[in-house]
Amino acid sequence: MAARRPLPPADVQLANPDTGLIARDWHDFFREFDLAVGRTRNIYDSPVFVGDPQAPTPTPPSDNDNSIATTKFVHDVVATLGPGFTATPPLNLTGSVLTIDLSAYAPLASPVFTGDPKAPTPATADNDTSIATTAYVKANLANYLPLTGGTLSGNLTVNGVAVSNGITGGSNAAAGTLGEYLEANVAATGLTNNTATEMGSITLTPGDWDVSLIAQYAPTGVLVVALTSISQVAATLDTTVGRWATVYVNANPGVAVHAVVPPLRFNVTINTTIHFIGYASFSSGTCTCAGVLRARRVR
Repeated sequence: MAARRPLPPADVQLANPDTGLIARDWHDFFREFDLAVGRTRNIYDSPVFVGDPQAPTPTPPSDNDNSIATTKFVHDVVATLGPGFTATPPLNLTGSVLTIDLSAYAPLASPVFTGDPKAPTPATADNDTSIATTAYVKANLANYLPLTGGTLSGNLTVNGVAVSNGITGGSNAAAGTLGEYLEANVAATGLTNNTATEMGSITLTPGDWDVSLIAQYAPTGVLVVALTSISQVAATLDTTVGRWATVYVNANPGVAVHAVVPPLRFNVTINTTIHFIGYASFSSGTCTCAGVLRARRVR
């Protein structure tokens, strides 16, 4: 058995305050110390007490340092305030008991405000989780039209398509905008008997168009039949239903007649040329053709 270390000097207190036992030597001292610290003592840095820890009561009300303020110190300080002291909410003083009432204050998490709460107004371009004040909202709505009234400037774009305002000054719609108008106005041109003749054309840019045609035939002799056509092929009659019109005369030499092709839809994705085709069959004399090929962009 190892020999016990000698007892420490007599002026060193080796009693365990929990058990009251006096250590017989250094070995017993450290064993008792470890047991005491592990079971009942707190470390010096950020101790966590349990039960009803006690501390000396500083001298009220003059003590003003880092000493622990016991409950007695607090009550004694409140008592020295005297009857003339009035607590201001959220502080409440009842006798010598000072309490704090936070019921009128909103919590940091999910606060519910009343009255007219205010917050800093973010910059107009701000787009994050900042509180949007009424001033911020009104500043951002300044560039929007109200549901009723208001004046729109520039072109309105709907689903990528510019919607132009109506005009009252007699100007023409700009190319590529709604209402754009195209026209080929053809002067009287002599026709070759029984031959489809190119009279004129217009070019549609991508979009949705209504195209119409009116032709006038002026014979000097007997006009048997006159045909006119809207065609996508030069000098070629298009006899697709709706794209052509015919007039049978076979009488009244020298009387001008008209053939009309009503508005016809052309929805094109590339530049597309539309041709005005004239055709006449006459048994005598000559025949000229004139007319107007029109197109209006509807979208």
